[in-house]
Amino acid sequence: MMKMFVGVALLVLFGFVSGAHAISKPAPEASQEQTTIEKQDMFSGVVEKVDAKGNVVVVKGTMMQEKKALSFDVNDKTRILRGKMMLHIGDLERTMQVRVEYKQEMDRLTALIIEILDR
Repeated sequence: MMKMFVGVALLVLFGFVSGAHAISKPAPEASQEQTTIEKQDMFSGVVEKVDAKGNVVVVKGTMMQEKKALSFDVNDKTRILRGKMMLHIGDLERTMQVRVEYKQEMDRLTALIIEILDR
């Protein structure tokens, strides 16, 4: 009889502990990184300036019926493509027709993909 009483007591105790443990886990909070939504856009135009040392490319084009020159940061994740061939920032030249896929973070534009368009 005593063994049965101890067995039931252990089961009840285990049930309360595991139930309390499951209840006490807080829901995971969304991190700042998860809640930041990166807005990606496209811009087409002509390369106006290439600064390989500063990793910046300036492209002049039209946005919302207005001529603009946008400055894009280029980093190690930026892909510069001519067809299927990968190039480097030093391969870009003035007057090249390009399409830039970029993201905006605060007041900075970072190029994700720079695609050279053959004329």
